Amino acid sequence: MSISSACSCLPAAQIKANGIMKQKEVKPKEAAERLTRQDWYFVHTADLHLAGLADVTGCWQRVIKLCDQHQAQLLLIAGDLFENNQLVDQDMVRLLQLQAAGLPALQIFVAPGNHDPLTADSPYRRYTWPRQWQILGPAWAGFRLAEPAAEIWGAAFTAGSQEQPLLQPLPVSRQGQRLFRIGVLHADIPAAAGSPYNPLTAAEIAASGLDYLALGHHHNSDGRPRLAGSTTYAYAGSPEGHGFFESGAHGCLLGRVTGGRLVSLTRTDCGGLRYEALTVACTERDGRDMETLSRHILQQVRQAFPDLDLARLRLRVVLTGTQPLDRLSDSAVLAQYLAARGLARPQLIDRRHRPFQIEALAQDQSLAAYFACLALQRAAKLQQDGQAEEALRYQDMLELVWPLLRGGTLPPEEDDLV
Repeated sequence: MSISSACSCLPAAQIKANGIMKQKEVKPKEAAERLTRQDWYFVHTADLHLAGLADVTGCWQRVIKLCDQHQAQLLLIAGDLFENNQLVDQDMVRLLQLQAAGLPALQIFVAPGNHDPLTADSPYRRYTWPRQWQILGPAWAGFRLAEPAAEIWGAAFTAGSQEQPLLQPLPVSRQGQRLFRIGVLHADIPAAAGSPYNPLTAAEIAASGLDYLALGHHHNSDGRPRLAGSTTYAYAGSPEGHGFFESGAHGCLLGRVTGGRLVSLTRTDCGGLRYEALTVACTERDGRDMETLSRHILQQVRQAFPDLDLARLRLRVVLTGTQPLDRLSDSAVLAQYLAARGLARPQLIDRRHRPFQIEALAQDQSLAAYFACLALQRAAKLQQDGQAEEALRYQDMLELVWPLLRGGTLPPEEDDLV
C-alpha cells in the first residue's frame, strides 16, 4: 500500500522522504483554518458502459456538463467506464479526453471494473492519458491532493473477476494534516456467497479509515448513502438506464465537502435516457381509431410522468381492457402516431381483448366461455335489479381473469415488466 501525489495538484513546497510524497509541515491551527475555508464538490459516477462515439457525445458529455454546472473539483468513476476493452478505439478515447479537458480544474480518478479491467490490452494502457486523469492500478494505493484537501484511494480489477477484496485499511492520518479520504472501487456489497466481483462487507468498510467510499457495479442503486462505522458509502448506479431492466430514475451522486466533512450527498439527474413501463387501461371508445387511442395513451403518459421530457423517455406501454370488434390492432401504426406526438420509439404490448358478447360466447363450448356467460348473465340480472355497482364488479372480475381462463396469463403489473 502506497500513497503518491497527483503532481499537477501539489504545491512546490513538498519534500520526499522514504519514497512517500508528503506535504510540508503545517501547524494544526493553520490546517484547521484551511479546512474550514474549503467548500468543494465531487461527482461520483460508475457503470457508464461506453461502447462507441455516440455514447461519448451522449452519456459522457452529460456527466461532464454536470461537473461543470456544479464546479466539481473531482470526478470519481467507480468502474466500467467502458462496456468492453475491445470496443474502445483511439478516436473514442481522444474525444472522451477532449471533452474533459474543457474543465481544466477537474481531476478524474478511475477504478477499472470487471467490464474494463486493467489488462495488457486495456485502453488505459494502450493509449496515453493526460495528467488530468489518474487510472488506479492493481494494488491498493492513494493520491494526496492539495486542492481540494483530500486523499483518493483505490484499486483496479485486472481481469473480469476479482475474488479477493481490494479494500485495505488506511494508515493513521498525521495529526494536524487530516485530509478528506475517499475510496473508489468497483465492488459487490452486500456480496452474495462466492461473489467474483470484489466482495466487501460493512465491517471491512468500517475498518477502512475512509471518510467516503464511492462504489460501482450495482446499476439500479437508489444512490442512498449508508454508514459503516464512521465511513459513508454509496453506489452511484448508472447515470442513465441501459434498457427496460434498468428502469426508473438514474443519475450521478453530487457530494459537498465542507471543513473536511461530507455535508451532503444527493442523486442528481444528468438528463439522459429514462426507461419506464406503463399499463394503460382502454375502453372500446378509447380505441375507436388510432388518433383517439394515441391521444388517450399520451394523456396517461403525461399524468404518470408530468415533469419528464418525452424525448428522454423510452416507454413500454401495455394496453389492457377492450378493443372495438371492428378494429384490428396494429402496433406499428400506433407507434408512428405516438412518435409524431413526441413519444419516440415506444414498445407496445397489446393485451386488450374483444368485448364480451353472450351470443358469441354461447357458440364456444369451452369451460372458460361457460364461466363468462354465467358471469355476464349474473351482471345483467344485477343491473336490472338496480344493483349497478355489484354488476360492474362482476364485469371487472371477468375482465381480470379472462386471459387466464383462455390459457394465457394475467395482465402484468408495471413492476413485472422491468
